[in-house]
Amino acid sequence: MGFMQPPLPRYSSFAEAVEDARRDFDGAWGDDLEPFVMSRLVQASSSFVLTLTSEVRLELLRGLYESPVDQLWAQLESPAIALLARGGPAPMTDWRERGARRLALNAPDVRVAWFDTPHDIPIFAPEAVAAEIRKLAVASEASAGDKLQG
Repeated sequence: MGFMQPPLPRYSSFAEAVEDARRDFDGAWGDDLEPFVMSRLVQASSSFVLTLTSEVRLELLRGLYESPVDQLWAQLESPAIALLARGGPAPMTDWRERGARRLALNAPDVRVAWFDTPHDIPIFAPEAVAAEIRKLAVASEASAGDKLQG
């Protein structure tokens, strides 16, 4: 479980947490992300820890890996898109590519958009994500109009 549950970081100061985030978001860091860093921290005695606890993180991971994702995507009745990142460790990228192939088989109406970014796509490519959301909104409006007319 060490791969899925690495130790949560503890920071001696907010500046240390910001520096860690700056490394995580290399290439996308801006001082405007400092409130994001602060919002995910809570002071625990003399250090800062994530608001996300190990127990909650484990529950999120269980939901992610144990949910019937293929069935859920196939049940969607409105246009949908899966935003996937190519960045990251090769095993994760391979896992995402297998998932995208399964998605194409199980829910062929769901569009897949790949981004050459790490996991946090909206932080690294906000304009591209916004453009994809706009396209999805237009497709959703058209789909709703077709259902009303049909």
